[in-house]
Amino acid sequence: MINPFASSTNPPNAPEEERVFDKGRPGTFAASLSHWDHPRTALGVRIMADHAVEHGYSREAVLASTGLSPEELDSSVTLVDARQEITATRNFLTLMKNRPGLGLEVGRKFHLTTYGQLGFALLSSPRTVDMTHTALRLLGLTFAFSTVTAEITPDGRYATRFSGDGVPEDVRQFLIERDLAATVTTHNELFAGDSTSVPLLSVRSQFAGVAGHPLFDVPVEFGAADTAIVFEREYLTQALPQACAETAQECISLCERILSERLDRRGAAAAVRARLLRLGGRDDGIVGAAQALHMTDRTLRRKLTAEGTSYRRIVDDVRAAVARELLEVDQLTATETAHRLGFGDLSSFLRAQRRWEQTVPGFRRD
Repeated sequence: MINPFASSTNPPNAPEEERVFDKGRPGTFAASLSHWDHPRTALGVRIMADHAVEHGYSREAVLASTGLSPEELDSSVTLVDARQEITATRNFLTLMKNRPGLGLEVGRKFHLTTYGQLGFALLSSPRTVDMTHTALRLLGLTFAFSTVTAEITPDGRYATRFSGDGVPEDVRQFLIERDLAATVTTHNELFAGDSTSVPLLSVRSQFAGVAGHPLFDVPVEFGAADTAIVFEREYLTQALPQACAETAQECISLCERILSERLDRRGAAAAVRARLLRLGGRDDGIVGAAQALHMTDRTLRRKLTAEGTSYRRIVDDVRAAVARELLEVDQLTATETAHRLGFGDLSSFLRAQRRWEQTVPGFRRD
C-alpha cells in the first residue's frame, strides 16, 4: 500500500543502490505526490506582502479579494488555501510590475524555519538523500506549487526538477521560480550557509529572464529546456552536519499528523482524496467511501457537488497520480500498475489512461 505522502514505495531500509540509485541506472528516484491545491500556513502570503511593503506598497493591497486581513498573516494558526495565495500573487505581481527575477528574489526569503516542524525534519536528516525523500514526501506542508522530481541524470548528476502542471499561466513563472530559489536556499541552510559544502553545478529556468540573478554564486540559465537544480551525484550520500535520525523520525511523525489533519479539514473532497491515497489508489466505490466518512452516499454526492467536483473526478485524479509514481518512480510494468490500482485487467487500465489524458491536467502517457 502506498503511503499517501510517500515519495517512493521503496522501504526506508532498502539497500542504498535500490533505494537511491536504482542499481546504478539513471532515472527518477523520488517524486512529489500531493497536488499543489492544499491548505498551507499564511507565511507564504506574508513573505510576499512584506516584500511589497519594502517597496512602498501595503499589505492590504496584496490581500485584496483574498478574504484575509493583515492581522491574520501574523497568526501561526491561520491557514490559507492555494486559491487565496494565487489571488495574493496576482495582486503582488501587478503591484511589482511582474518584473523579471521577482520569483527568485522572494524565494530567497523562504528559510528552513519557514516550514516549521518540516524544517527541523530536514535539518536533522542523516544524509542529503534522506532529506530529499522527506521533503518530497511531505511537500504538502510547504508553499510549493511545483510538481517536483529528483533523479539521477544520464550523465550521472543529481537533479531536482520543477514543473508547473495545472498552475495558472499568469502566475506560473513567479511561483515556480520562487520554489526554485527556496529549494536552493534550503540546501544552503542545511550546511549553515557554507556554500562550499553544497556542490551546486547549475540552476536552470525554462522561463525568460535577464542576467544578474545568481543563486549562491551560480548564475541562473534562463530559457532552458526545463527548470532544475543540478548537483554532483556524490552530494546525495553526504552526511548533514546536524543529523539526528531519532529527531528526524519524531518530526516526520508529527508532520504526517499535521498534514493529515489539514487535509481532513478541507472538506469532503479532501477527505475522499486522502482516503484514496491511503488505499494506494484502489477504489471501493462511493458507498464504501461514504461509510468510511460516516455519511450516506447521497450526502457525500451532495457535498462533493457543492464543492464543485465529483467522486469519479477525484478517483481519476488520484489514480492518475499514483499510476505515474508506480510507472515512473518504481518502474513497474503497465500490468503490475493495473493490478496495484485494482483494475480488473490491463485493457481497463489502458482505457483509463486514455481518459485521464483528456480529463486530468498534466497527465500524459509516455
